Amino acid sequence: MIVIPARRNSSFKHKNFFPLSGRPLIFYTFDAALDVNFNATIFVSTDDPTIEAHARTYNPRLIHHPRPDSLSGPDVTLDQLMTHFAASMINKISPDKYDAYICLPPTSPLRTAEDLNNAVAQFELSGADSLLSVVPEHKSIWIRSSVDWATPIIDRTKNRQYSELAYVANGAIFITKQETLLQLKRRTGGRTGLFIMLPRSSVDITDREDIRLAEHYLDKQEPIYP
Repeated sequence: MIVIPARRNSSFKHKNFFPLSGRPLIFYTFDAALDVNFNATIFVSTDDPTIEAHARTYNPRLIHHPRPDSLSGPDVTLDQLMTHFAASMINKISPDKYDAYICLPPTSPLRTAEDLNNAVAQFELSGADSLLSVVPEHKSIWIRSSVDWATPIIDRTKNRQYSELAYVANGAIFITKQETLLQLKRRTGGRTGLFIMLPRSSVDITDREDIRLAEHYLDKQEPIYP
């Protein structure tokens, strides 16, 4: 099962319908979900009537899942939403109908159906309990330990070619076994696999600068996979 979570307002107003190279942002995720080579029921979980209406007219395979008010606020996490979703599906249908849930936030417009096909294949072959998409990271990563000072999470002391890679979640794909999601109430847990994506397919839209970066890659019209 594929779930596209689309809250009415995100980091900026009407983000899901913000124009990206002439098309609403969320349409790119609709396309990726609809073009996969495996059988998948696709739900669009939203509290926004506009998104619901567009999903219905865009393709009849996009099924509306009404998001309750308790899961529509700005502080609600995708872990909470997906846990609620899985529990509600069990109450409505046979518990073993769906063994895994794929969460596709609509803020990753350059994530492709090929990415999804490869991620699902890796998940099934590996026997993982969960999988998330990532990009490799060579740089040091620091956090503030206080107002004035910082502490490294990853401190690179060797030249790049000798440093062990780290991996940063890009927010594009999450796959979770039903039992893992319900037990841990998280999209990641247990034996967690990493699906590595290219940096240029990993743009995550949080502000208008990210829109411009995504348009740069889209307008170059180069295939993401050579």
